[in-house]
Amino acid sequence: MTSAAKHTAGTAAGARTIDAVAAEFLAIKRGIGMVPPFYAETASVKGDESWPLWIVRNKSCNSLGTFLPRKFAEQLASAMNRAALAKTGGAA
Repeated sequence: MTSAAKHTAGTAAGARTIDAVAAEFLAIKRGIGMVPPFYAETASVKGDESWPLWIVRNKSCNSLGTFLPRKFAEQLASAMNRAALAKTGGAA
C-alpha cells in the first residue's frame, strides 16, 4: 500500500486528503500567489523557525493568506507542488 493510500485509508469518512486540498486550492485561487514552486516558511518576522505559525508561499507572496502549524504547512506546500505538476502534465 502506498503512503498516499495509507493516508486515505486512515482518514475519517468524508475527510479529504492533503492532495485533494492542495488541488482544490490550485483550482479555486488565482493570482501571483498561486504560481509554483511553493514552500513552507516561518511566519516569524525574525525568521525564528521554532515559531508555531507557518505559511505556504512562493517566491512572491503568502500563497494562501493563512497561518498553519509547521508540519501541515510543509505537507501542503509539497502537495501543492505535486498538484501543480500534475495540472501541467509534469512540465515545470
